[in-house]
Amino acid sequence: MKMRAAIVLLPLLSLPACDSTTEAEESLTLGQAITILRELLDLTEWVDATKTEACPLGGEATVAASEGSSFSADTTWASVQWIITPDGCAIQAVGDTLVLEGDPRAVVNMELRYVSLFEDAQVTITAGGAVTWRRNAGDPEACHMDLAMENVGVDLDSGDVDGSLAGRLCGYEVEIHFSDLGP
Repeated sequence: MKMRAAIVLLPLLSLPACDSTTEAEESLTLGQAITILRELLDLTEWVDATKTEACPLGGEATVAASEGSSFSADTTWASVQWIITPDGCAIQAVGDTLVLEGDPRAVVNMELRYVSLFEDAQVTITAGGAVTWRRNAGDPEACHMDLAMENVGVDLDSGDVDGSLAGRLCGYEVEIHFSDLGP
């Protein structure tokens, strides 16, 4: 009987010891997903053509912007689209360093409609596409975005947008007030 127990236990003794550093990495937290969106939006600030922007902790992102406008009577429509393609873009996200890659890429669209020299204005913002992220040398994972904020008012004195982006962000169903995405 003792011999059989030894035969059964022998293979178990040759297995590698379980080390806490070999555990699978956790998915993004909601806070980290929001930080990715915030950092991508920050990269679009002041970009009105194609430009390479430095990321906070290293790497870069190419931001390609295209603008358009049209007029009819006293109403003006203006739009801008930013295509953001991170390349080793390192960010700090709620206690972790994440590296973003543009595979495929994120797309942010903004449309503004105003009447008669900004007497009445509405804005529509969408964010879509995806980026990949990884922690350190970990395996990349996708962060897909499908968010929209439609026909939201704008404070014409301050430029503040009062509305929320709602939809899917990195696997989470979210509603994020636009002011929470600012610096």
